[in-house]
Amino acid sequence: MSIVDRLSAPPTTRMSGVAWAAAAAVGFVLASFGLTLFATPGDSQETLLLISNLTGALGVLAFLALLRAVHAAVGRRVVPAWLITLAYMLLAVRLFVLVPFFLGSFGEFAAAIIPILFFALAGAAAACAAIGWMPDTPESRTPLRIAVVGLTIGIVVTLMLLTGTGLVLIVVSLALAVMNAFRKPVAPVEDE
Repeated sequence: MSIVDRLSAPPTTRMSGVAWAAAAAVGFVLASFGLTLFATPGDSQETLLLISNLTGALGVLAFLALLRAVHAAVGRRVVPAWLITLAYMLLAVRLFVLVPFFLGSFGEFAAAIIPILFFALAGAAAACAAIGWMPDTPESRTPLRIAVVGLTIGIVVTLMLLTGTGLVLIVVSLALAVMNAFRKPVAPVEDE
């Protein structure tokens, strides 16, 4: 089984979905409150910057866990399978977009474009996942409907992130954990 096939299939157990959602919630909590939790009054400016960067990186990684938790909640294979792999790759690229901020070496142009690229990558990943999870019927797979769904979801996610709704991400992660815990198991498909 290839990595694309593994990523396109939802997590097999209910508890794996709960675990992914809980990992996302912890990552978002650390990203939102990490500086408050780990900094002490005597810390130097460099130490505070390091704590802030590390907790921010954990928040970026939490999006990978959130995508996997949503996949568990949806409980359906992604069609075509490469879309979910692209979504995971876009989320991983978000971490590398932050490297100039972590190193403190970026020009004026990069300072303007990096935040836009950072948030747009999350919107593009959400759009890829939403398109892949659309029902596989001819009515729902028309190019116009695919474009509208993908663009709408991408814009909503990007706007959510741009408005600084970190607490919303924590609540969504916890809601996914509860939803995954109480969802009915998928009935096995019988071959005819």
